[in-house]
Amino acid sequence: VVAMASLDGQVKYVHPAGLKLVGMERLEDAPTRTIRDFLTEAGMRQSQQVEIPGVEASGRWEGESTLRHFQGGDPIPVQISSFLVKDPSTGEPLCLATLQHDLRGQKQAEEALRQAQKLESLAVLAGGIAHDFNNLLTAILGNLELAKAALPEASGAGTYLDRMGLAVGRASDLARQMLAYSGKGRVVVRAVDLNALITEMAQLITASLPKKAQFDL
Repeated sequence: VVAMASLDGQVKYVHPAGLKLVGMERLEDAPTRTIRDFLTEAGMRQSQQVEIPGVEASGRWEGESTLRHFQGGDPIPVQISSFLVKDPSTGEPLCLATLQHDLRGQKQAEEALRQAQKLESLAVLAGGIAHDFNNLLTAILGNLELAKAALPEASGAGTYLDRMGLAVGRASDLARQMLAYSGKGRVVVRAVDLNALITEMAQLITASLPKKAQFDL
């Protein structure tokens, strides 16, 4: 997108694609038309040198900034390159030219990559925990069996040990789900109840989602 401004910082021309980007049909629709009017507060902090004095000092300014959306839409991150247009015969500056590149697609891709990396890290962590958890459960289950074998036949404690064994079994199932989530579970080909499988996995997936996200089946 190309935009032009006068030496006093008044925006004189914006390419139609640029007008559409900030939610306008005509440049005349802007309440005022200084360079700062087109930038958000964060954008002004990012690009303090984008106006004439700053560009004059360095001859050129490049960097990221944020444009205001005039219809109340989200701010637009852009890459800006600004330079002075000079009279070819005298070298006197005539106006400020600015090239703007919409960075929304790039920012979305970067955020998607960060989320994927977070999920990958979570999967690695889940796999490690599941392996250690299984080792602990194996020791617990083995000692439960030894305790049951050592009990007198008339003892009522066997019922409690059986309940503990069931709890260990459920914990082992949870560990298998964690391994499946991490991609490290063993591949077993068998018929499954798909609804039950999805419901079980949903409990694990929802635990990793942010609180603002809603997971519906």
